[in-house]
Amino acid sequence: MFAYLCGAMVCLLTSSACHLVLCHSERMAYVTLRLDYAGIAALIVTSFYPVVYYSFLCHPGLQRLYMGFITAFGAAAVTASLVPVFQAPEFRPLRAGLFSCMGVSGLIPV
Repeated sequence: MFAYLCGAMVCLLTSSACHLVLCHSERMAYVTLRLDYAGIAALIVTSFYPVVYYSFLCHPGLQRLYMGFITAFGAAAVTASLVPVFQAPEFRPLRAGLFSCMGVSGLIPV
């Protein structure tokens, strides 16, 4: 439960910082928009933790496996959001695919 709350706080903090300084300069908007996407990815990942923890309480192996997969998808999405190389238009499908995989992976085992 605390993981979800921390993820929500990170998402809200990055989102509010992004919208607060978005109009400061083009460079600041570029940086804070990437942080905003990283915060959204953190919220998506941490929102799965309580459900997975309690759903697979009797199966700790599956619990660790599933949490590992969602964490790996989240780390990849945060990396794709923060690394400037992935901001090029040709990587847009990759970024969208990573966020989609995170969302869909929440439905598969349940």
